[in-house]
Amino acid sequence: MKPIRKILVASDFSGPSNTAYLYAQEAAKVFTATVDSLHVVPTMRYFQESLKPMVLPLDMEKNLYPQIKTIAKNQLNEELTSNIDEIYRGTSYVIIERKIAQAIADFAEKNGYDLVVIGSIGSHKSKTHRGSIAERIVRKCSVPVFAVPNVREVHRINKIVIPLELTPLSMRAIPFAVYLAKTLDASITFLNIIELYGSRATTDFNTDEAESTFKRLIQMANEELEKIEGGVKISILQNNVVMEGTIHLHTNQRTHQIPLHCVVKKGISAYNQIMEYASEEADMLVMTTHGSEGLAHFLLGSTTEKVVYNMDLPIITIRPKKKK
Repeated sequence: MKPIRKILVASDFSGPSNTAYLYAQEAAKVFTATVDSLHVVPTMRYFQESLKPMVLPLDMEKNLYPQIKTIAKNQLNEELTSNIDEIYRGTSYVIIERKIAQAIADFAEKNGYDLVVIGSIGSHKSKTHRGSIAERIVRKCSVPVFAVPNVREVHRINKIVIPLELTPLSMRAIPFAVYLAKTLDASITFLNIIELYGSRATTDFNTDEAESTFKRLIQMANEELEKIEGGVKISILQNNVVMEGTIHLHTNQRTHQIPLHCVVKKGISAYNQIMEYASEEADMLVMTTHGSEGLAHFLLGSTTEKVVYNMDLPIITIRPKKKK
């Protein structure tokens, strides 16, 4: 598990972007990290094309873009200075690209960032362009993405909830969540949703069925956690208490124990069940996203992206790199 040392705030100069700085500042304090900021100026191709019929001595690359970058750079510097303490303050960057979300994802990966912080709008707000950009960043970014709620107060994180399926992909959110829980002194809850299909589907659930699912989650999680490299080992043991366990984080210095709870629920929609549970029980969500594009994304959709778009909670998304 790589420690968080470099944080990137993606800013579009909006209210949600300002909130992102608030969370970035708190994260910097906790992890002793440096915070940089990035603003992407979208390529104004449509504007360039509209100027072609006009007889103007105007070159976009030489005349207009430098001015736009200078104005944006000054504004970004002011944001960074106003919101991030000097001890954690890094550098502001302005780039010009056509695809904003892809540009942010590429910049974060190429420059070795450990966390990208973005503002996201909850369901009580209008779903604007800002929300769609947040969704795309989650889908495209291989660096963990921290989507923050549009609130001006950071609450203590006591319970981290990880929605898990019985798939190796979803298990890859666990190491990052364990790192957070250890640093924040928080507990972890595994949330497994069994989606129901058909009119005869029943939401009835007995303890034995839930315990069996918990055991399968632990087994699959341990299989994936054994693949972690770098001198860190994570193992999960089930306790004698029903649906309870302990996560053991072994480092070179010592072993940390993190309380684990498991909740298994049935429902027609995993997205709705996650939203319902998390709104009452979670301080933070950590989720994986499949990162599919094109037809695969259209057919599969993304529960993670829907939650990011509508949930008014801090959410960290993990997109595992595809194996070559």
